[in-house]
Amino acid sequence: DFGATLERWIAPLFEAQPAVFDRGRDRILRAAAARLADVGATLHPDQRDELMFDLVLRAPFAAINHPERTFLAAAIHHRYTKEEPANSEAYERLLSEEQRAASAALGAALRLGADISGRARTILDDFALTMERGVLTLSYKANRAHLVTEQATKRLEPLAAILGVECQIVSGLRR
Repeated sequence: DFGATLERWIAPLFEAQPAVFDRGRDRILRAAAARLADVGATLHPDQRDELMFDLVLRAPFAAINHPERTFLAAAIHHRYTKEEPANSEAYERLLSEEQRAASAALGAALRLGADISGRARTILDDFALTMERGVLTLSYKANRAHLVTEQATKRLEPLAAILGVECQIVSGLRR
């Protein structure tokens, strides 16, 4: 159930962004990416980004076209690294600059959500990711302050940089 929670958690951020395919397809691709976000967790860290890109790019998913498949593969790749996929003709040919940036942002958001929560639904529910007036804010319930470490900042800042906004972390989430 973590994938569904992760999908809901990142949705408000991406609903505020311009569509890269169309709103409906973007939602479907985000949902798929959230559910695939941890498939490569057990792979060796030096190789999992490229292995996951290739796995998702070649997986037998139905009802998905080549650019969407490449976008999904790139998002999962960016879940594990900030770097672009190496030696990928599909990434270069099939995705626009906007789609590449959106896949990087999606991957960074997946990484942030997974890392701050330890991939636990109940913990992720105590965090929120919002964007208002050009500031990306990670807020949390006071009882989760011990989880807001340097790692949280390390994951939030690249996402903000991709989106071209400032970022902050604040306590006081009420839900």
